[in-house]
Amino acid sequence: LNQALGAAVVGNHPGVMKILIEHGADINHISSWGTPLLINAIMYGYSDSAKALINLGADLNVRGYKRYEHDIFVSWEWTPLMCAARQGDMDLIKLLIAKGADINASGWSNSADDPETAADIAAYSGHLNILQYLLSLKARLNESAICKAARGGHINTIDFLLKQGIDINN
Repeated sequence: LNQALGAAVVGNHPGVMKILIEHGADINHISSWGTPLLINAIMYGYSDSAKALINLGADLNVRGYKRYEHDIFVSWEWTPLMCAARQGDMDLIKLLIAKGADINASGWSNSADDPETAADIAAYSGHLNILQYLLSLKARLNESAICKAARGGHINTIDFLLKQGIDINN
């Protein structure tokens, strides 16, 4: 059933997903790549599937994202909220927070020694509207966010962060 649930997630079929979960499929199944279904749904852009998994009770603070991106294997310790921040999906951000996702959960993509939050990821991904929304909810932002936003060339985000008083020398 878990493989069928994974196929329904990829097919963006919430009705099929619900039936499979009702019949015993594990809503928090970890794919063969070691990534939870909810995180895969978000990172691959299957927003209907992600919303269904959230509404059906998937673990909102699960961690882990593994796959090849640009021929490089990535293994990130991200939550679904962090993934939605990367993808720039405000609807998912709002739903995850409304359902109880930890807005200040910390994970990492480059190194465990370089922690980041959903706000950091929104900043360096150039999703200013999401960054502003998260900060309005008192999300934590690391000082290194400005360097990462600069690396990404996100001038509007950099301008916003400077106006917020972030230390330009970080």
